[in-house]
Amino acid sequence: MDIQTFSQTYWYIWFIIVLFIVSLVLINGVGVYLYRKKRRKFLQQTNRIDNEIPMRTSLNSTSFKLSNPSYGSMSTLSIGKRPSGYNNSKVHPSRDVKISTIHETMRSDQSDSSFSSSDEPQLSLEEFQRQALEEHNNIRTIHNKPLMKLDQSLNLYAQYWAEQCARTNVVKPSKLDWRMHCKGELLDESLVSINSTEILDGSRFTYLLMSKGNQSHEVDCILTELSTEVGFGRAKSHPNDQTQTSQWIGVAHYYPCRQLTTVQS
Repeated sequence: MDIQTFSQTYWYIWFIIVLFIVSLVLINGVGVYLYRKKRRKFLQQTNRIDNEIPMRTSLNSTSFKLSNPSYGSMSTLSIGKRPSGYNNSKVHPSRDVKISTIHETMRSDQSDSSFSSSDEPQLSLEEFQRQALEEHNNIRTIHNKPLMKLDQSLNLYAQYWAEQCARTNVVKPSKLDWRMHCKGELLDESLVSINSTEILDGSRFTYLLMSKGNQSHEVDCILTELSTEVGFGRAKSHPNDQTQTSQWIGVAHYYPCRQLTTVQS
């Protein structure tokens, strides 16, 4: 049997082979399209978050202004009573949109319930900040450093950035020029993250910072004598992608900016 006769007799075999190849090409094309669409959406969200910048406020002011890097239209973040059903996602400012009022202590009267399941221990943001300050000052006392105090504007900035990182489930430092808007000078920043199945309280947060090592940036921030004020923030991520793991993210902001110090033995 020659090739022509074989082809005419078993034409359906060639049809199946061609159909299989076309199916593979179509499946591959759809996969590439969906991947690029998802990645484009992620990059747009990340760029939008990077452009949301709270403006500088004085220590005696009762409101915080926020804007994008172009310093065009600004909205105001007032310090007031946070509604009981408030969702953390509403804290994040966007251009030309007024921000809902929030409590002066950034959820002092409620726990991170929007980020927690019912069987998780409840810990308010105010308690987390109090614990972190206490542990920071305990370590500073051991090393004969002056005590630091909590600052509301630093708390606001730290919590804002913690929630921004939680939105994308990406832990990364904030921009230097963004941090300068809080006090008019550069702030120091430290970040940590742990699996969401663990508990991130103020003591654990400080321990994770100190575990970076004596010569690390994080330990230097805790022990520098120059910094007299500090603020803390904490948020839990809830990624939509099942391949990503939910995590607790902690942020600390220090003012004034540190000078290099050496840990005393």
